[in-house]
Amino acid sequence: MWRRLLGELSRRPVAIFLLMGTLIFLGLFSWQKLPVDLLPNLNVPYALIVTPYIGATPEEVERDITDPLESAVSFTSGVKSISSQSRDGYSILTVEFEGDTDMAFAISRLRDSIDTFSFELASDVDPIIVEFNPSLLPVYILGISSREANNLIAQTNKLMGALSRIDGVANVMLAGIPEQQVVVTLDRERMEELEIPLEIVKTVLEEGVRYPMGFLEKDGLVYTLSVRCEFTSLEELSNTVVGFRGMGSSISALTLETGKTFQLSGIPIPVRLNQIATVELLDQEIRGAISVNGLNAAVITVQKQSGANTVNVAAEISKLLNEWEKSEIQSEVITISDTSQFTNMAIKGLFKNLLIGAFVATLVIFAFLRNFVATLAIAVSMPLSLLTAILILYFSGFGLDLMTLGGLTMAVGMIVDNSIVVLEAIYRYLEARKKPYEAAGQGSEVVGAIFASTLTTVAVFVPFAFISGLAAQIFRYFAFALAFSLGASLFIAIIMIPAFTGFIRVRRPRESNYVRYKAFLKKLLERRLLTILVFVVIFALSLFAFFLKSTEFIPSFDNGIVTIDLTLPKNTDYRTTVKAAKEIEDAIMENSEEIALKTVYTMAGVTGDIITLLTGYSENMATIQVYLNDLGERRISTDDALRSLAKITDGIVEKYGGEISIGTSGLELEAVFGRDIEIAVFDGDLDSMRAKVESLAAELAGVVGIENIQTSFDNRQDVIELTIDRSKATLAGLYHLQVLGAIQPYTVGIDLGMISLNGKSLPVKLQQAKGEGYEWIKSLPIDSLLGNKTYIGIVSNMEIRESPSTIEHLDNQRVGYVKADVLGRPLGQVVEEVREIIEGRDGLTNCQLKGQGDLIQQIIEQFGFALLAGIIFMYLIIGAQFESLVYPLVIFCTLPMALVGVVVVSYLFNLTINISSLVGVLTLAGVIVNNGIVMITQINQLRESGMEKREAILEGAGRRARPILMTSLTTVVALLPTALIKAEGSELESPLALVIAGGLLVGTIFTLLLTPVLYDLIDNLSVRFKKKNSIQ
Repeated sequence: MWRRLLGELSRRPVAIFLLMGTLIFLGLFSWQKLPVDLLPNLNVPYALIVTPYIGATPEEVERDITDPLESAVSFTSGVKSISSQSRDGYSILTVEFEGDTDMAFAISRLRDSIDTFSFELASDVDPIIVEFNPSLLPVYILGISSREANNLIAQTNKLMGALSRIDGVANVMLAGIPEQQVVVTLDRERMEELEIPLEIVKTVLEEGVRYPMGFLEKDGLVYTLSVRCEFTSLEELSNTVVGFRGMGSSISALTLETGKTFQLSGIPIPVRLNQIATVELLDQEIRGAISVNGLNAAVITVQKQSGANTVNVAAEISKLLNEWEKSEIQSEVITISDTSQFTNMAIKGLFKNLLIGAFVATLVIFAFLRNFVATLAIAVSMPLSLLTAILILYFSGFGLDLMTLGGLTMAVGMIVDNSIVVLEAIYRYLEARKKPYEAAGQGSEVVGAIFASTLTTVAVFVPFAFISGLAAQIFRYFAFALAFSLGASLFIAIIMIPAFTGFIRVRRPRESNYVRYKAFLKKLLERRLLTILVFVVIFALSLFAFFLKSTEFIPSFDNGIVTIDLTLPKNTDYRTTVKAAKEIEDAIMENSEEIALKTVYTMAGVTGDIITLLTGYSENMATIQVYLNDLGERRISTDDALRSLAKITDGIVEKYGGEISIGTSGLELEAVFGRDIEIAVFDGDLDSMRAKVESLAAELAGVVGIENIQTSFDNRQDVIELTIDRSKATLAGLYHLQVLGAIQPYTVGIDLGMISLNGKSLPVKLQQAKGEGYEWIKSLPIDSLLGNKTYIGIVSNMEIRESPSTIEHLDNQRVGYVKADVLGRPLGQVVEEVREIIEGRDGLTNCQLKGQGDLIQQIIEQFGFALLAGIIFMYLIIGAQFESLVYPLVIFCTLPMALVGVVVVSYLFNLTINISSLVGVLTLAGVIVNNGIVMITQINQLRESGMEKREAILEGAGRRARPILMTSLTTVVALLPTALIKAEGSELESPLALVIAGGLLVGTIFTLLLTPVLYDLIDNLSVRFKKKNSIQ
């Protein structure tokens, strides 16, 4: 069948070229339509449950919110793990589901479980459930500053509106500009003078309503009736009558509770709100500050829609900002972070490497064939295969990202393999003076071999379907792109290459160029056992060296971002924190040339944005993010900049008595997988847990390479605890809620609903001016049920105690964490030392090692399973191809030899064992066997034609030496640009390319030398076994 098909295709070059033109057009069209992002659109099985509980301490949040929610969530099917953080005023639950969970359905199930099972949940709280998705991470962060505050607000709102209208933008969030509110500040002395009770003011000013009340008719006309009781202006609110003079002496708390009437003596004199309070339109207080490049600024964060093209969305934002700066000269816009820049440069770098690799591979092919048309045929097969693969990616719903484009790049050298093998077979028959039709038909002898070799390469990635976890999910996209490329190359090799046969001109038959190779191989065949022993020794040494290599989870990225976390002494107010952060920011800007500074972005205190909420920031904490120039525009690495920043900030931190943590911010990938070292310590008693955690942190500080150690108990704070004595309160004629009501106006204020001003709905807050310090709380008066006044200090005790800022849980148990970064040493080495410390401590039996250090062990186990399963799949395919259970074993003997090349490049380029190198080993396993398949197929064909075995081995190996060298060298040289050229994102692709290139290069040498020897030996053993069985 194949012989006839290839012969017929050689006679229809025009039809084939038209088909190729169609594929080129469709591929280019798909290329333009594919969404572009840094990482694939992952199904991250996490959900966040955020519950505000304003004014509550971490212990109260834990008891009233977190514990009931955890109990309710545990009833949800598919939940794998629950972790939580109870903070001042907030509870945050992180729910991890099984990897294949439909998150839209999971969110619905979570809501149902909370509604059904959260019996003990505090009243009047509303948990907010959010699916965690990488698309929620900001695609663009910018700062906007102006000389006038009022102008800044107007400009910011205008810019946010313009950004929201850009196609592909999902959400635009603002930080740094406070929302406005109407504040009613009561004058306590005037209220006492006019005898106006607070409860009456609250009742009169409570939130207005608007109710539809049906229809009324008159004279045949129908009218809609709406009853309204809302404030529409500050003047109306200010002039509202809130009571009558002397009401306080006629009304007691008991009267208000029972609803009894009261009597006023004399003529009732109305009292308006402006007589006892000031009414103002003010900014809500933000206990923190945001600045960009030393200027106070509003920060706008832009999120893109899921599936939208990151590069296109960011390009539209940049275009809008350029136009904005020209028309709105009174404000300045500064780009803080544009993720598309890294994405775009990373993808451009890979695309550049792809083109260089393709060009160099073409030169290698020409060096072997020395025929322009034959080289052109193979060179054309590369873009055709890639464009066909892109077409398949488009219709499969994939996009272009580091993983899919990495798969295409890794495939550049491999996609010509099939075309080389087919063309070389046809070329050999053309040299034998066969006609193009006959040469194409007889060249079909290799179709079975390339079909099997393509299947074996693809089969090695089949186990990815059975591996769970985000790492496997990310590299699954790499596998798909590579598989699509190889499948397309098989199609192109069989369909297109024969069409070039009629255009190839062979000047003269050539003598074999591999006489020396065959002579050397003959000597090896004569010394089979010695040859095998030498290779076994080489492999054993390489295996030993391989296991000496260190491990890490993912390679560190030089993405040009350094994060400085500043923590001042507990209870430091935000003004001091802002001052300290400002000094650090100024010092950084003074050394901008040294560190190649692009932008510095500072968040000090509690800025009110989602980041400070989720990270649990308090007033004594600040974060300074330092963005360096692009990689091509700076000579300093991110790690070097980090060390310089540590020296720059050291004196300032010491001046304020604070602590500092400096690290390089990871990409989305690293943000998802956590810190390098994370140790969870379980203990129900907070004091006991604190002792264990701090003792462990102190011991970890002595481990070389561990930096930026943080614990769950680092950020503790002193809290004022007012304990109401119920017995004293009862004797004084009070109930405990009266005490809370008396304090509330002075601290958090009383929400009075909303007011509509100029078409905008604003909150109304009722408050009373508080004194300095906190002792004044004791002197606050309260109207008792007995008709007299008493004071808070009489019925309560006040004390200051230390409290954790956050109480954490893991799977419904209290947990404390020790977290750290690893710098200057391989992660695997540090993890082993950390394990020894944990195992050597008697009090740390109930703890777990988490973070990237734990994940790498899981990944190694998963990839070990994938490699074993891939080998089994390959064995089945090769066994079916050769109708033999023995020949696959011969081919698989090249796998250990490829490990020699992996070890060589690992030591030459100081590579660690990480996700990238493991995927490279997996890919290498699928590629290296192809050479053996091609060689043994040729040997078997010669033996079937009647050639003696030893002669067939020498001749078959000699005939296939050229295509094997061509395919291997083209793959290696095509990968060299990716392996050696440093660019944005190359840290992920470079180890992968080096492992494949090194393993393939060394493995090919061993294939040419060892495979024929093993074939001869195992075939002899197989024959003897068959004879022995026939005699029996």
